[in-house]
Amino acid sequence: SLDRLIDEFLDSTQALVPQPNPAFKPSPASAAQASARPLHGWVPKGCKAVIEDGALLIQAAGRNPFMGRSGLDLTGPVTLKIQTRGGSGAGKVQWRRSDQETFPESGQTATFELGTEGGSVTLDTPNLHHLRLYLPVPKEGLRVESIALMPKEGNAVTATFR
Repeated sequence: SLDRLIDEFLDSTQALVPQPNPAFKPSPASAAQASARPLHGWVPKGCKAVIEDGALLIQAAGRNPFMGRSGLDLTGPVTLKIQTRGGSGAGKVQWRRSDQETFPESGQTATFELGTEGGSVTLDTPNLHHLRLYLPVPKEGLRVESIALMPKEGNAVTATFR
């Protein structure tokens, strides 16, 4: 096979093969770059999200829909405030810090109650790098007017869909 021939060639010529840099960490997108992206940097996972009638309409497309936001560099504690139209129920936030490669298997979650006009929760973390926002999405969808992440220090990261 071609792979075998290439491997034999590399061995016989003692060619150096590039290796991934284990210390490489891509730089996070700045807040300005994220705001220039659709949905202000929020990424739908297990759901569909479109801006419609002055709100972000989120509709479930799977069992566990959430909106994700990465590339954050916020000093904690961080307060999450969300304004919605209609819909209510229990929501959950999961996060990871800048010193974590992946989301931890347990912990670093907070629950909140979403009323018909929204809700808020404070995340007790020294810093916030990546966030998953699990919302109670009814069959007809949930309309989100804005999402704000307000750190203890520095500028808030706000997405307004109205």
